[in-house]
Parts: sequence; structure tokens; C-alpha cells
Amino acid sequence: MTESTRSKYEKNPFAIPDPYYLPGYTGHCPAYKEIVGQTFGRATHGLIESLPSPPGRLKLSTLEKDKAPDEDDLEILEKRKSEVKSVLTKDITPGYQGHVPRVREMIGLNFNQSCIRGVAEFEKKKKLHEEYLKSADIKNGG
Repeated sequence: MTESTRSKYEKNPFAIPDPYYLPGYTGHCPAYKEIVGQTFGRATHGLIESLPSPPGRLKLSTLEKDKAPDEDDLEILEKRKSEVKSVLTKDITPGYQGHVPRVREMIGLNFNQSCIRGVAEFEKKKKLHEEYLKSADIKNGG
């Protein structure tokens, strides 16, 4: 224990030092079973302090970049709109009951974004399949 934490204990014996697991934490707490006679906060503080590098505060990740549809996906949708008569555009109505290819695999996105990505992936795979068939046809002498 450092001098600053000792002085905090002397001023307020109920204070819990900063790096500690939250009470009610049900995950792994190394060597917690061997500690007897201390509160959860003080016991976990001692455990964390003895670790090689104390963990910092967790930061929430920002996923804003991933939520916006890619420009490539929007271009694919515009190209598809000119080639095929389709209701699957970039402004698809939420709650659309028809079939949207590959939309079930899109998890964590809203309906519009999942439709855009699903249709774009479908078109990319379709294009790759057509290229494969052309190359196979050329190899077979057709």
C-alpha cells in the first residue's frame, strides 16, 4: 500500500481505494477465495494492486463509423435500381414484409442499414459467381 492510500485510510477507514472490482461483480477475481476478513472492495483492491499492471477503466467503443452504409454499397444499390425493377432502394420502408437477401445475417444494425448491406453483399456474390461461370466456360472451351 502506498503512502497516499494509507493516509486516506487514516482519514476515513470506510473509504475504498480506487482500483477495485465493483461489488456484485460475478466474473473472475484472482485469488479472492484465499482472502479472509476484508471487505470486497479492500480485498479486490489488494489483488489488483498486486497484479503486474492494474486495469484501467473500460471505455465504450464508438461504432458510429460502422453504422453508416458504405459508399460502395450505396453505389451497388443505385446500379441495381437502374438494371432491375426493385423496391429495395436506399430508402426502404421499415417493416417491409418482402424478401430481402442476406438480411438475417446482419446483426446489430437497424432495418435500413441491414437491407442496404444485405442487398450489396448479395449483388457482390452474384457478380463473383457470374465471373466464375464465365471463367469456367472459357476453360472448358465454350
